[in-house]
Amino acid sequence: MYCGHESQNGPQPNQFLTDLLWKQFLNKYSIDLLSELKNATLKTLLNDILCRTVHIQSLIQTIATKLINLDKEISKIMQQHLQRAQTLLDDLNAIINDINQRNGDNDDSDSDTDNDNNRTNACLKKYLNALSGSKQQPGKEFIEICELLLEDNKQVECDKNFPSLNRIMKQWEHILGTSEQFEPKVIDVFKALEHDLNRTIIPNVVCRVGVIGEISSGKSSLLNRLREINEEETTKTFPIKLFSPIRDGKSTYCTLEYEHEYSNGNKITFVDIEGSTDNDTHIKSGNYFDEIQNADCDVYIILNSLKEWQNYIKQKLQRTCLLVRNKVDNLFLTAFEEEGKDFDLLSENRREKYRDKIINRIRSTVSRDISGNKLSDEIFLTFSSYRMNNRNRNLSRMSYSKFDIDQLIDRMKNLPLNLHEKRLERMAVYATSRVINTCFRRGYVVSILKYKIQAGIISVVPFANLLSRYLGEEEIRQVFGVNDRARLRNFITHKTDEFKDYLEKFKLSINRSDLQTSAFKLIFPINGDDILENVTNVSSVVAKGAVGVGVAGASVADDVLRAAIPVAVNTARALSISLIAVGVVLTAAMCAWAAVSNGKQMYKYLNQLCDDIILVSERVAMKIIQDNKRTREEWFGQKEER
Repeated sequence: MYCGHESQNGPQPNQFLTDLLWKQFLNKYSIDLLSELKNATLKTLLNDILCRTVHIQSLIQTIATKLINLDKEISKIMQQHLQRAQTLLDDLNAIINDINQRNGDNDDSDSDTDNDNNRTNACLKKYLNALSGSKQQPGKEFIEICELLLEDNKQVECDKNFPSLNRIMKQWEHILGTSEQFEPKVIDVFKALEHDLNRTIIPNVVCRVGVIGEISSGKSSLLNRLREINEEETTKTFPIKLFSPIRDGKSTYCTLEYEHEYSNGNKITFVDIEGSTDNDTHIKSGNYFDEIQNADCDVYIILNSLKEWQNYIKQKLQRTCLLVRNKVDNLFLTAFEEEGKDFDLLSENRREKYRDKIINRIRSTVSRDISGNKLSDEIFLTFSSYRMNNRNRNLSRMSYSKFDIDQLIDRMKNLPLNLHEKRLERMAVYATSRVINTCFRRGYVVSILKYKIQAGIISVVPFANLLSRYLGEEEIRQVFGVNDRARLRNFITHKTDEFKDYLEKFKLSINRSDLQTSAFKLIFPINGDDILENVTNVSSVVAKGAVGVGVAGASVADDVLRAAIPVAVNTARALSISLIAVGVVLTAAMCAWAAVSNGKQMYKYLNQLCDDIILVSERVAMKIIQDNKRTREEWFGQKEER
């Protein structure tokens, strides 16, 4: 926001960062590996095209399914994204038909290897052109479509669950593009949030279950089993049930969602998360922990678990995780061989004799992760390989080859109610943050420029620029509607602010040290932690003295500034005439510095206030959901008594 004012044409992209990020996307979507298909067979090329086709189909279908019951007109931008995706899908399907035709012609004639390579390269060229788009940057069209549809999916989910919030955001966005005065009020956001939450039936909130693991660990195969998909369902239902993309090596390039309804009426959104490709088990930006967090699931199914993933999900994200050891068929058959037995040659009675013994041995073996760390949670054994061969075909026909898949499905059918509540809380925070970040945080509501000029002019008087900054922060609070009028005026007239009166009805308890500004601190009751925090802050300011803090250019929050006023007054009285004279003859450069610094501090305050508003909205959402839960339980209790 701030640097946007430094360019006449507005904010400009940073080409260095663009190139750096683009390299990561090329790796994420395996575009850099497409060159290896030059020497591949038509069948190998076809598998790659089919895999990417499923990605586009899945993303389109996910959005289309959510729009079916959504009473809204699709935005023009989203229509363009969907049309762009459909065009790419049509191009890929045309290439698939071409390959199938070439394969058919190849079956009828004896062609040499050179001709086969020519056919493959001709199809590969069309394929690369389709993925690259008009600008012919490798993979650009495919990557952009996937990322745009992923963002559109979030927007549709938000619109579906929070229509009131979405409505006021659209109204404000429209005003942003006109000459009308733009003065959004925070209380309108909170009332819309309250309305949307009160109309939501918590058990109907769909939880998200994600599957994570290393590449080729069988994540997509397991998802297909959990979704109870069979071949007939993929062609005779609408919307068509798509298989999660399955192939050797990397098959999932971005998070794909599949909504599934079980026989008991419970719905689950399964999330196919791309597999881990690194061995970095330290939490930092850019590795697999980012993928886990960005998927934002309520339950994570971890295949062939790493202890670090389990700890991160349970401790950092505070979500539920289930541990699964997939492809148990290989372990099972190998254990038979170690017993000196051939599973295929044994009679059913003989197989039964060794079965339980071997399964128990497997459970003991898989109770540690691949690094040898002991896993504390229950581990589900599953056999969900998509490829049957001579080794596991006979085992797949046995009833016990399902291992624990039925128990795992039963867990999916009966997720506890508190997971639905937590999902609703997270969606509420996301929806509110979206409005705050779009309509408040950008700085359109207050003219920062006049306070920058004002601070530059009056900075010839020591500490005067702090007054300009304080007045600017007062205006931000009033334009946002956090305060109806100046705090001093409230103090004199004994009036309160509408928004603060609204918040008090929720009887919230927030640790004041979690708030970055003083805008809300007087609303919430003080606890022991708050007292200790305030004493520490005030003591540190008094010890330094107001002069030291001001000269250093430190960011003084307005509540800390008030605490320092008595010290500042006494210090100012003690200033010598010579020091004041020095202040009066401050150079133009010093005035310019004061103007720029004041502008930056106001932008910082605006962002801090937005952060506080989002924090308060989270607590309000939690309180509304808890009250609704209490009301529902009381209603059911009264109904049972009758």
